Amino acid sequence: MKKLIITALLLASLATLQAADRNFEVTAYGAKGDGLTKNTVALQKAIDACAAAGGGKVVLPKGRYLTGSLTLRSHVELHLDEDATLLGSTLMEDYPPHPFPKFRSLRDKGGFPALIYAEEAEQVAITGPGTIDGQGAAFQPAKVSNNEDIRPRGILFVSCKNVRVEGGLYLCNAGSWTQHYLNCENVEVHNIEVFAHATANNDCIDIDGCRHVRVSGIRGDTYDDGITLKATGPADCEDVVVEDCTIASHCAAIKCGTESTGGFRHIRISNISVVPSVAGKLVYGSRRGATGIGLMIADGGTLDDVTISNVTIRGPRSPFFIRLGNRSRKYMDGVAVPPVGVVRNITLSDITISDVQSKCSWICGLPDHPVENVTLRNIRIVAPGFAGKVPALATDEKGTNYPSENLFYSQPASALFIRHARNITLDHLTFATTTPETRPPLLAVDVKGLTVRKAEATVPGECPVFLRGMGVKGLKFTAPKNWGGKGQEITP
Repeated sequence: MKKLIITALLLASLATLQAADRNFEVTAYGAKGDGLTKNTVALQKAIDACAAAGGGKVVLPKGRYLTGSLTLRSHVELHLDEDATLLGSTLMEDYPPHPFPKFRSLRDKGGFPALIYAEEAEQVAITGPGTIDGQGAAFQPAKVSNNEDIRPRGILFVSCKNVRVEGGLYLCNAGSWTQHYLNCENVEVHNIEVFAHATANNDCIDIDGCRHVRVSGIRGDTYDDGITLKATGPADCEDVVVEDCTIASHCAAIKCGTESTGGFRHIRISNISVVPSVAGKLVYGSRRGATGIGLMIADGGTLDDVTISNVTIRGPRSPFFIRLGNRSRKYMDGVAVPPVGVVRNITLSDITISDVQSKCSWICGLPDHPVENVTLRNIRIVAPGFAGKVPALATDEKGTNYPSENLFYSQPASALFIRHARNITLDHLTFATTTPETRPPLLAVDVKGLTVRKAEATVPGECPVFLRGMGVKGLKFTAPKNWGGKGQEITP
């Protein structure tokens, strides 16, 4: 009997492997790649047949396949051959919202529409080297009612496990976010290109409340945020690795937040190039980009253990910011208002910043809710100078505001503004301006435990004080190399 059971299991495993090797070409199910025929029914038949056979690969050969919303099943790989394009319909009626998922989140206003959708599926994949074109210019916010988020996403996977998106895919023109992974586990996204300038909210990738995520080799240029980590529901975003990407964005190239209900833990981002967008049209943000790196908690939750290293930032208005705010937005009706969150244990290292505006980066918490344990190591900044009157310190905390880069960058500091923080270390900061500068490079307000060591700074002409502090305690300061002005000026 035992041998019979083992034999049956082996035969079942063999059948599964054989099914996984099967190709299901969509033309065999009636699909036509003429760019005109609507193939929703035929493509879904191919996907369903593949799933019923135990899994395999649904193949789109050369052609342009017009379709409405498709639902991907477990153990199915949707593969687009070279010169194959999955072309999204321009009619909203072809994207009926899927039923409310079991996992509820902020932007779920009535079920999600998407070009490619999956919920609670396992072993699902989308592979290249073809193109997915959502034709999202048809879905501008002004053309829909109630909530703009009813516009179709490009790819949306909810509560899925073992997800792959890779193989040289080209993703473009989604109706809102290009790809959204919500409450998923074991997600792999590698070697894809994204161009998203069709409509508002065209994020490159949104990793939302997911665990065990690996992202590499993305080349993205987007209206909205680039590499975007969110926690729009109660699940945290944990164990995420992002590396070897080139990102252009009119908004934030790398962003953790703003939605933060579930929080963020164990995030590693490295080897990233932030460059200006090649797209001329602007919806919002800045053609040069709003910010290179934005880390923020606004709606409760904890941001803990984030390491970002080996990044070049060229072009944006503000190089980076770290924010703890208190917008206190509920992710859905009937849940408690989130308390003030926590931001702690962050390291930014080996960051090179150039060709940016004369706006400072900043680290800001709230009174009695400081940002804690931040290390900036080997940060190199070259910026244009500002020779005008030094602006006054803004006293408005803006705690309930949307935490964008422009909250505090117009401050009386040229490199970094720090307020309401504990245990901040600046190690090997190199700062230079190309024209005279009247503002101090560093401004610290209500900071306990500030270390500044091995800094180097130069500005043409007369140098202001390097560090101006108010309410700074526990200062460890080494005068910067090559600085011709006063090192520090601390007042109560």
